[in-house]
Amino acid sequence: MSDVVKQSHARALRILLADDSSISREMLRPTLLDVLEKEGFPPAEVIEVADGREALDPLEHGAFDLMVLDYVLPVVNGEAVITAVRAGHHQPSLPIIVITCSPEAVEQKVIAAGASCFLFKPVTASRLASALHLTLA
Repeated sequence: MSDVVKQSHARALRILLADDSSISREMLRPTLLDVLEKEGFPPAEVIEVADGREALDPLEHGAFDLMVLDYVLPVVNGEAVITAVRAGHHQPSLPIIVITCSPEAVEQKVIAAGASCFLFKPVTASRLASALHLTLA
């Protein structure tokens, strides 16, 4: 288990969920919380944002244990968000799971930019569980 998760046993995990679709966020949030609970992770607090710039702002004001990031976002796209996080001073090693319905070619771009894991929409509980174990273990 990573140091982040070990430290988190005393507190809730803080997860930043960035997706411009409110419907996607409404579907993913309960799935994420359910999978975390079923897989034995600590309880989680999920902060939701709707664009790439909003995804970067919270990192300046607090620590997060995970970012779940849609690739196609207004203002700043997912690849630019990843690049900014990895180059930033606040949490450059933050685990980032990218989710998208974009073509497979995007996967190589976001992994090269520094994403921890990549999932295609719709995200199933089993694929999300695997991604969480990969990124938070």
